[in-house]
Amino acid sequence: MPVSRPALVSAGRWVAVLIPVAELGLVRSGVLGARNAVLVGVLLELLVAVVVVGEVAVFRRSYRRVRAEGGSRSAAAGAGFRAAWPPAVTALAAAELGLWRALWWGVRRRQDVGPGDRPLPYADRFALVTGAVVCLGALELGVVHVLTARWPMLRWALFALGLYALFWMLSFGLSLWQRPHLLRDDELVLRFGHFRAIRVPLAGLCGAARAVDAGHRRSVVLDGDRLALPVMSDTNVELRFDPPVAVEVKGRMRDVGRIAFYADDPRSAVALLREGPLSPEH
Repeated sequence: MPVSRPALVSAGRWVAVLIPVAELGLVRSGVLGARNAVLVGVLLELLVAVVVVGEVAVFRRSYRRVRAEGGSRSAAAGAGFRAAWPPAVTALAAAELGLWRALWWGVRRRQDVGPGDRPLPYADRFALVTGAVVCLGALELGVVHVLTARWPMLRWALFALGLYALFWMLSFGLSLWQRPHLLRDDELVLRFGHFRAIRVPLAGLCGAARAVDAGHRRSVVLDGDRLALPVMSDTNVELRFDPPVAVEVKGRMRDVGRIAFYADDPRSAVALLREGPLSPEH
């Protein structure tokens, strides 16, 4: 049965990631001797080079396309990496870069809010949890560092891992504060740190109300024509659209008639939506 081109492209994306790992594993495990390791290594590196050249070409095409459409350099680079790398790799890389950027923005006290944007924060309930985890983690890091003094290698390995975990948690909390929901004249951007951003056009908005709904088991819940974007399993604002609005959810366009999300101050969020984007006839 012939293999489709998308399948070949998807497999090719993984080649450059997996081949060096496999090569290192074969050499380290002793499966390959020195002479065979050199020969196999050269052949594998040639294969990697071919794949990398192809990925560079894919990246370049995607980058130029986004730039020609008026996109920023960062948006074009993101599109290029998504086209050239496997989705799992790009997602992990984006998450990692986003966390380190959150630390840098934290030092500068910067938020991703434009001049005409009205922020709708949602991160207050995370503040206590993040602070408690960071403080307890720092205490635990010190205790483990003392208890493992007899095993220097283990001691410093656990110290590095614990320090990274602390920075990760701190960056996570900062990213939620730095990237609130944004209300604009023609759209609502519903975000969760740098992990999620869903743009909702507001042309068909016909209703906005407080509506508490708890117990969501996933961060994105699509049930019929209703889309829920909870924070800590809760939503407290619901929007109604007539006709249904098309939004991109997990890489696919969906028509939704209701969208529920969480805001720290749902009363103010509803008031802003009613006095701005909500159609006067509704």
